[in-house]
Amino acid sequence: MPFESGDISMTSDRVKFSYSENSPRALVLVTGDKALTSNLKQHFESEGYPIKISCNALSGLKLCSRLPECVLLVDLLLPHQSGYKLCRRLLDMNPRFPIVALGPRSDVLNKIVLLELGVYDYVNMPVDARELLARVRGVLRWSDRVRTNRVFAFSDVTVDFLRMDVRRNGKTVVLGKKAFDVLKFMITNRERVIPRQEFLEKIWNHHEGLSTRAVDQQIVRLRQKLEKDPAKPTHFRTMHSVGYKFMP
Repeated sequence: MPFESGDISMTSDRVKFSYSENSPRALVLVTGDKALTSNLKQHFESEGYPIKISCNALSGLKLCSRLPECVLLVDLLLPHQSGYKLCRRLLDMNPRFPIVALGPRSDVLNKIVLLELGVYDYVNMPVDARELLARVRGVLRWSDRVRTNRVFAFSDVTVDFLRMDVRRNGKTVVLGKKAFDVLKFMITNRERVIPRQEFLEKIWNHHEGLSTRAVDQQIVRLRQKLEKDPAKPTHFRTMHSVGYKFMP
């Protein structure tokens, strides 16, 4: 049976995540299997990879909160499906949290569900430490690319796509989700003229009865909060009779 989608049955709502670009990289292994712990700890540390050990989902969640740039290795055979729920909890907090799940080869359905949720990789048990190390190196390369590409800066503004954090001159700018979605879409398609109808298709998903005025309103909000002179925008430019273009 696929795992349930509910939160981990532990006081996880009290766990706070704080992110820093300078946080140390580490591995967090969550398993109750002592033989697996000994094998992986010896192998990974001999290769120069620091590894922290947790025997249950709650302490694993807390470790990940203290080491937010870590890679999680989680044994799915933890009691009460808590290995699955730990993955779900972390991915709810951060959709790109680097996770390698360790589970039975026969558990194909849960493997598919986890990969669809955003787990980076799934390694069949029993685990070969050399194969797992190669998989971890892969997730570290992927994670580094995500961290490098997730922040975009223009003028006095910085945008962190992963955290949905926008700052101007170092001060937080509060944007609604729709405004942030429009901002992200424009930055992703920078220097390209984007028709108003394309905004409606990609951001509003063809919402019935919605006019292009909704797009105009979000652009006005972005100009007011992110342009030096909203009346004379340099970044969020109007392309008359067509749409808008973002210029860094």
